[in-house]
Amino acid sequence: MATAKSSSSTAVAAAAVAVVIEVVAAAAATAAAAAAAAVVVVVVAVVVVVVVVVVVVVHKDSNRIRYILFETLTELAAKL
Repeated sequence: MATAKSSSSTAVAAAAVAVVIEVVAAAAATAAAAAAAAVVVVVVAVVVVVVVVVVVVVHKDSNRIRYILFETLTELAAKL
């Protein structure tokens, strides 16, 4: 009887450890997804700032603006 109780306790402990490992893995995946989302937000913010600066600085030549915007967006798309 003592052996059955001991192996039952071991099984419960192993199950508890497995649950903890799954919870930690899920938390790590969530943190990684949040970090990736933060990187995307920063990249988009930088692109917006660059576009605004380009439009303000080069506003006299609309063809040059179109070219710079196209190049910037093309480079961003290539990096993503």
